[in-house]
Amino acid sequence: MALINYFKHISSCGDISFTMKLSIIQSLATVTALAYGSPLTEVNSVPEGFELVPAKWTGEVVPGQGPITLEGCVESLREQILKINPDYFKNQDSTSAPSALAARQIGGCGGRAISKNIQCGVPYGTVHGSDISSGLVYLSNIGGCMTLGGNQCSRVSCSYNSGIFACNDNSGTVQAPFSLISDIGGDMFGQCASFDDSADFTAQAFTEEGWNVLMQRSPC
Repeated sequence: MALINYFKHISSCGDISFTMKLSIIQSLATVTALAYGSPLTEVNSVPEGFELVPAKWTGEVVPGQGPITLEGCVESLREQILKINPDYFKNQDSTSAPSALAARQIGGCGGRAISKNIQCGVPYGTVHGSDISSGLVYLSNIGGCMTLGGNQCSRVSCSYNSGIFACNDNSGTVQAPFSLISDIGGDMFGQCASFDDSADFTAQAFTEEGWNVLMQRSPC
């Protein structure tokens, strides 16, 4: 996905409102006046041509009852899962789970090793290290699989205005374990901020499978 100077405003982990869509037109002139590489500290955005949709999670919440599908950021997904099964996270580790295990839990949804092209300092509003770190732990522990349609982006995590997005550059649907997003995000955090919880940074990682992970400022 090429980095470009046109952006869509979004408001939450859910759908974009009609009013917000109208604001895109009103703000394009201002946004496009920014030079490439300038920090967009107050703008929450995805590149033009991509549809923003709620993150879609599929996993087995109650053992033996089969997978179900939920929607929302990982912070919202945790709340939804706990309402269904209060014991879901009791046996989860506080560190990243193997991606292959997350894939096996729902019959396979990727999880193989993926080459990454990590770019630091991409022209979006900055995120804060400690908030990204907590989001990565949530992503690693939730299990399950992300499904993302062609030319779509989803905000998979947001904590204190620090957002983690997954975007699909393909025309067809892709699937990946949520823990794999965490693994890629950890590499981004290490390369672009040296795992410094006090750092402010932006980053984007492109996979060989044609989807990418973006860390940028996002109101939440």
